[in-house]
Amino acid sequence: MPPSEALRKEQRLSARVIERTAERLVVHFNADRIASGIVAALHDLELVQLRVVLTDAHRTSAEVLSTLHLSVVPKRAEIDALAKTMYSKARASDEVVDRAYELLLTAVGARLALQTELPI
Repeated sequence: MPPSEALRKEQRLSARVIERTAERLVVHFNADRIASGIVAALHDLELVQLRVVLTDAHRTSAEVLSTLHLSVVPKRAEIDALAKTMYSKARASDEVVDRAYELLLTAVGARLALQTELPI
């Protein structure tokens, strides 16, 4: 848990605290299940195109997956809501929520790019 001063916005969070807190948020989401849901929702050609874009070095997985409009892909607002629930005494830092969202989408992207078949 971040220091109480940081939660009250009296102190800026360190990179280490942001990373650890974001990781704690991400464990509440199942990247394998999200990736499987994406595979199930897309047609074969769309999935191939998505995998090609995910392996493109010019865009990160988080950038690509954040543009998908599928219910199986959590939105940043869902992570923000979870952060507010977990850290109800103070407003969660936008930096923590942004980092958690990036970590989650990166994990999902890695599963999509590397696996040819995902269990559903």
